[in-house]
Amino acid sequence: MGLITLIVLGYRMWWRRRPTRGFGTPYPRGAWRRVHWAVLVPLALLTLAVGYFLPLMGISLAAFLVIDALLGLRSRTTG
Repeated sequence: MGLITLIVLGYRMWWRRRPTRGFGTPYPRGAWRRVHWAVLVPLALLTLAVGYFLPLMGISLAAFLVIDALLGLRSRTTG
């Protein structure tokens, strides 16, 4: 329960202090699309390996990515 709490609070803290629209945003939404595939593929494989060997971290990361993608789609359609 402690590990789950730390994960959730960590994501919550990032979400509250994340860069938003406006001046000074270092990484705009979708910035990963500009990363060269030679960097992106090994990073994705490493992430999958860590998620496989640490399933709680992998599940929470997958849930975070799904929620972030849904919020991005929602902001794209409304804004």
